[in-house]
Amino acid sequence: GERPRQLALLARLVEVWGWTSQAEELWCTIANGKTEQYAALQALYRLYNTKHDTRQLMRVSSRIYQLNRADFVAKNNLALFSLLLHQQIYPSAHQLALETYQASSNTVAFLTTYAYSLHDQKHTADGVRLLGTLSEAQLQDPAVSAYYGLLLADQQPDKARPYLKRADQA
Repeated sequence: GERPRQLALLARLVEVWGWTSQAEELWCTIANGKTEQYAALQALYRLYNTKHDTRQLMRVSSRIYQLNRADFVAKNNLALFSLLLHQQIYPSAHQLALETYQASSNTVAFLTTYAYSLHDQKHTADGVRLLGTLSEAQLQDPAVSAYYGLLLADQQPDKARPYLKRADQA
């Protein structure tokens, strides 16, 4: 653990070999060390994203955000995963979602997370209105379609169906 660069080389090598659990273990060792943590956390994020492991993605996003409070992507991801998993974090996921949206309201991922946060707070109509400001091309993105369809389903089920279908096909 005292030689993070060598461990990172080994982690990349075993990951290429398909030994993901060993790579994960090595990346965790580096991430818990004193240097090279950010690169290791990015590698863990990539691994967990491939596995669709939302709980671990939240954990990694939280650690990245702890290391760099100016990382709005990590902040947004932490908010989103916390909302999806109904996890209580401090500051609240709703506050994090609002802050990232206010910092860059034209970033589709931040807008989508904030809209979902509004829905989670029982302000679905506000979330639908917010998502409605996106272009049709942006709404066709499967990730955006999923949230738009979910929010629309509460109020306009017929309008929600094509968006949910697009998200499901992706």
